[in-house]
Amino acid sequence: MQEWKAHDKDLFYHLQWQMKSPHFKLWEPSFDNYRQLDEEQVIDLQISTVQRIKIHQGHHSLGGDRDFFALKVLDMSVFPGIAEESFKNETTARVSHPHITALLAAFQYRNKFYLILPWAEEGNLRQLWRNKSSSPGCPGGVATWCSDSWMAEQCFGIADALAKVHGYGSLMQKEKGTNQPKLHHDIKPENILCFRNCENSAAPYILKLTDFEFSLALGPSGTIEVEKAIGSKTYRPPEAEFKKSKIGYSWDIWCLGCLYLEFITWAILGWSGVERFGDSRAEEDDDDHIGTSELRPVQEDVFFRKRVAKNIWTWFSKSQPKVVAEIKQTVALHIKGLRGDPRCTKFLGNFLGYIEEKMLVIDSSKRATSVEVSGYMNQLMP
Repeated sequence: MQEWKAHDKDLFYHLQWQMKSPHFKLWEPSFDNYRQLDEEQVIDLQISTVQRIKIHQGHHSLGGDRDFFALKVLDMSVFPGIAEESFKNETTARVSHPHITALLAAFQYRNKFYLILPWAEEGNLRQLWRNKSSSPGCPGGVATWCSDSWMAEQCFGIADALAKVHGYGSLMQKEKGTNQPKLHHDIKPENILCFRNCENSAAPYILKLTDFEFSLALGPSGTIEVEKAIGSKTYRPPEAEFKKSKIGYSWDIWCLGCLYLEFITWAILGWSGVERFGDSRAEEDDDDHIGTSELRPVQEDVFFRKRVAKNIWTWFSKSQPKVVAEIKQTVALHIKGLRGDPRCTKFLGNFLGYIEEKMLVIDSSKRATSVEVSGYMNQLMP
């Protein structure tokens, strides 16, 4: 190149990036370990929030013979500061577990962060509920593989994965806890991905937890101020409604209990049952006496309602009435109805009892821990 003319050198510099594609190798967990691509390097991708992409096998060593992957993008120009924090959460909170979607590669290109993940062929859990029927009497393609055994195995796997995220370790992997626990903070069906399980034709789908961009390190106290909470709107726990309250790992337990209850609803009543359950929750409002600017009755499909605590001293007090939370009556009646359904097996009945008594508990300090949920589900497996 020393003999090249200045024009040829300049032309080579600008055109080389069109011929040079990056090679992606398997991710090694560490925020400092992500790759920063040259700004001139060409990546011919139409990018949205999450997109299915194809990477030629000659340009990756991400394991297996797959060509298709999920690409998640975080745009710093749209969300400055938040994008980098979310990227850091995604790259530090994803622990290795059979029921956690693996992070295959991570890199920065110009003003965007990118995450490469396995592509979930069957979408997320809510899409599975919508597209598959749990029994011949419900609309949709019948999920002949849906059984007590499959549900127990998947629900145990998700709970065990969450226990590892919370720092307790894993029963499934026989691993001890870590000193870097995280609150997932956004457990919902859309964040449970469905992958094909080629190793077991009787149970062709495996469920995996994903999306750690809102995860939080709670520190030595194990709690943070409620003002820092985001999470799912439908699955949010009652402590999210009250200022000055603290939130901890029990936040995830409430959300997981909501998810399990809808999962059982689908298993017994199908997708239409899940929809009816959501509609009935939305129809049950907060107490009519709650009318302050901060606590105004609204229609929401959450699993609890707010009411004014009634006692004799309320009538004589000039202070603001005390507002408390309680499980919505529609939720309690729904659980009772599921137990009485002839399609409710002994396994599902016991599972419902645990959800009601140990997970969907208003007092967050009385909820089970993720390792306790994992242990119970392990014992409950048929």
